[in-house]
Amino acid sequence: MSEQDLRWNARLLFGLCVLTVGVLFTLDNFGLINAGPILRWWPLIILLIGVCKLFGLGTSRNVVWGATFAIFGVLWLGGSLHVFNIHVWDLWPLFLVVLGASFLVRGLKRQQVGVAGDVDSSDTVQAFAVMSGAERRIYSQQFRGGELSALMGGVEIDLREARFENDRAVIEVFAMWGGIDIMVPADCKLSIEGFALMGAIEDNTKLKTDAKQTLVIRGFVMMGGVEIKS
Repeated sequence: MSEQDLRWNARLLFGLCVLTVGVLFTLDNFGLINAGPILRWWPLIILLIGVCKLFGLGTSRNVVWGATFAIFGVLWLGGSLHVFNIHVWDLWPLFLVVLGASFLVRGLKRQQVGVAGDVDSSDTVQAFAVMSGAERRIYSQQFRGGELSALMGGVEIDLREARFENDRAVIEVFAMWGGIDIMVPADCKLSIEGFALMGAIEDNTKLKTDAKQTLVIRGFVMMGGVEIKS
């Protein structure tokens, strides 16, 4: 199985799980079925996200966030099934610890490569916004892609001065109750492979007949939006 097939299968599986949970919640709320015994297992979705992120199955690999989602998924599931008395909400400060450590590591890396302000000359981009905003301007002439995440926040990326390595770059997006704006070069065309649930991934770039570069957008959007424009 090719890497692209694996990514698509992972997205289809995740989309099917989310869709099923949504349908069950709706039918249960209207009293049409008693979905309680089944819905107790819904934290498996959080665990699934963590495992996929931890091992790079269908998405870019990120050990820190993969382990975080996996641990929260296990704790949430255990609490839902009354396996142990520890409630996942009792551990929410750990999320702040992981988030702070992530910002610290990224800040140290940016200092090491000599990045100042919001101008980034590295060949990849990493941006994570939680109830805040993040902006990046990329000037790399060998840009390969990166990962953008917005949780109740916004991320803006300007790629208009960048050139893609081998004329192709891949950006993984994750937006939940947030938005991501990506500005692309004038000679760039898009390949959107992301999945949106109660949200949208919008291509607002101008039609190009002589595009020389390709930007691939992958990932998941839930009650949020990703807009790509030139």
